[in-house]
Amino acid sequence: MTPKTRIIGLLTDFGIRGSHYVSSMKAVISKICSNSKIIDVSHTVKPFSIIEASYIIKSTYHLFPEETIFIYVIDPGVGSERNVIALKTEDNFYFIGPDNGILPNALKSGILECYKIQNDKYFHHPVSNTFHGRDIMAPIGAHIANNISLKEFGPSLDPQYLVQVSIPLEYDTRLNSVLCTIQYVDNFGNITTNIPLVNESTIEPLSVNLKKTSTIKFTLNKQNHRGKFTTHFSEAKKNEILFLKGSTGYLEISKNQANLAQEMSIKSGMGLKLKIL
Repeated sequence: MTPKTRIIGLLTDFGIRGSHYVSSMKAVISKICSNSKIIDVSHTVKPFSIIEASYIIKSTYHLFPEETIFIYVIDPGVGSERNVIALKTEDNFYFIGPDNGILPNALKSGILECYKIQNDKYFHHPVSNTFHGRDIMAPIGAHIANNISLKEFGPSLDPQYLVQVSIPLEYDTRLNSVLCTIQYVDNFGNITTNIPLVNESTIEPLSVNLKKTSTIKFTLNKQNHRGKFTTHFSEAKKNEILFLKGSTGYLEISKNQANLAQEMSIKSGMGLKLKIL
């Protein structure tokens, strides 16, 4: 009977010049589980960015088949005493990576099982102090694909003790404003906030239903900027600021056929106050 092919998704901040690190992880996985299918989720997470990594996981993992195994290596604490964890969610996905705050902000369901990875029987040896992605996380992901139980990797960890990282999102109903966090900036300069829009255009905590005539204002470097809420880019004039619901369900700020983030030096992790007029 042919073994079931398991999908393993890789997410790192290695960048273009770190492609050989990615290849090393894939090589280790393939040696242990030759019938795995490895998918590159992204390797261009901004270095060390917990916020970007959380956003990418949150906006992609549920699109994969159940039982997909995700290995995330955004790990500024590599080699320290921070935990490396393996967990299974209630919606039947697996995650392996450092316990540094990425997952609590990313998962859409509860955690069914969670373990600290400590059993070096399942590691790639020798274990480098600077590349746990290759020597610990990659082999553990491959062993999960081979149906090794999570409890074999180490002691259980109560999910309530996972490291938490606050990503500010504060609503002011009196001023009709939101202090949000920039989760991600793409290659076009589109800026993704952490403000979820319900039913295409509703900011629920403010009881605001954005319309095409709605104007939103923000202040940056002591300068005021504003734009209209639209449903797609072409509703705005070229070089005009616009707001819309992005494909991941969050309010985005853009400039039609221009790079707004680059022009205004806006980066992920920044805070921004928006006011609905």
